[in-house]
Amino acid sequence: MSYQDGEIYFVREEGRDGKLSPFVKIGLVHLVENRDSFNRLAEHQTGNPRKLTLDKSHVVRTTAVDRVEAFLHRVYASKRVS
Repeated sequence: MSYQDGEIYFVREEGRDGKLSPFVKIGLVHLVENRDSFNRLAEHQTGNPRKLTLDKSHVVRTTAVDRVEAFLHRVYASKRVS
């Protein structure tokens, strides 16, 4: 696994009542792909009937995006929901 610049994002889902669900989608975007986390959010929204939200404060830039995302998935593996 090499080091690549990118963003880690933490997407939330909003219920019909306007409240955020307890679930969080952790994902990544490589900056070389000429897109950002908000472009990726639009792609996720296409396949989801509930509103997805992403705030700038829930996006982290890093020079080791693959490694950081893999680490976060390992840390939260016990809380994973399919």
